[in-house]
Amino acid sequence: MSGILLGAKPNIEKPATVRAFGVEWAGGPSTQLTRLGAAAGFSDPVPGIGTSDGSSPFDDIMPWAGMKEFNVINDAVFYEKGVDAEFTRAGYDTVVRIPKFWYKVDYTTNWQLWIANGEMDGFTVHPAFEGKDYIYVGKYTTGTGTVSKSGVSPLVNVTRAQCRTNARNKGSHWDLIDFKTYSALWMLYLVEYADWDSQAAVGNGYTSASAVTTCGGTDSVRYHTGRGTDVNSQIKYRGIEDLWGNAWQWCDGINFSGTQAYYCTDRSKYADDTSTNYTRVSFSCVSGSQSYPTRHGYDSSAPWVLLPSAVGGSTATYIPDGWWTSTNWRVFRFGGRYDNGLGAGLFARSAYNTSSYSDANNGGRLLFIP
Repeated sequence: MSGILLGAKPNIEKPATVRAFGVEWAGGPSTQLTRLGAAAGFSDPVPGIGTSDGSSPFDDIMPWAGMKEFNVINDAVFYEKGVDAEFTRAGYDTVVRIPKFWYKVDYTTNWQLWIANGEMDGFTVHPAFEGKDYIYVGKYTTGTGTVSKSGVSPLVNVTRAQCRTNARNKGSHWDLIDFKTYSALWMLYLVEYADWDSQAAVGNGYTSASAVTTCGGTDSVRYHTGRGTDVNSQIKYRGIEDLWGNAWQWCDGINFSGTQAYYCTDRSKYADDTSTNYTRVSFSCVSGSQSYPTRHGYDSSAPWVLLPSAVGGSTATYIPDGWWTSTNWRVFRFGGRYDNGLGAGLFARSAYNTSSYSDANNGGRLLFIP
């Protein structure tokens, strides 16, 4: 059995030229952003629909070009899709590799986000990488048995703490997806698609149903990003299925006390209902009840944190995904569920539920840190 064994250093795909790709949002009702830097003049990506091919000007640019599917076996990264004949989405845990990248957020006038494919002055390595060249995100929402496999039912009716424990019981390199990884994913999407409206850009997701559906609904979608022929079918972004729709995803490393958020970047310190070992976000979030954000706050010490500071939009304006809050200690989830309609999306976020909450529309997603 060959593979990328833990302890071995995989080949790092270094860019020939370091470039920065940016987007800017002036804060108006349009969901679209303006492309900046090396991305200026890029055409919008075209998602694949069913077996039709899509296209993206980022397909040959790191880190997007390095987002590939792998199997994890016995706590090691092994088979790669399209390279190893042994690769299987149903037989082994399947993950998507996220290469390390550098970022910058500027909110001097308009809100700007930049991603660089190498070291640049003024840019910082995204905190999701913890000194790693790669992290690996579960391709599917966590399935029954705490797996990331095609053909299994999403594991729901679990609390965030149960998701955390279940993931860590798989092995020392497994965890529940956390807030800094979610941050890395929305940054990659937003610079590539330059549109807050992920549902309009890629597909609604599985958001017009009455219960969760089986993992693997996008396996037949040929391109790495897209959906089935039904606009309400499951979606995938760069190989990651159901980043929005199907089941809400519990997300670790962030706690809320009412509208005040606290984040943690040390996975060994993750816990519910506490600010101990967490850092207070410098701004308070706005209250919401399936409200639609019009603005995000900015913390200069943690510019990777993206949380709403004003609402008043809609499902077609500003940031057109739902936002929920409550009082006292709350935990965080993202993406929306099978019946949220246009209120779902990559930027659908909820700080509404207590840490003891579980139901049939809440699940999780695995994270593998080599």
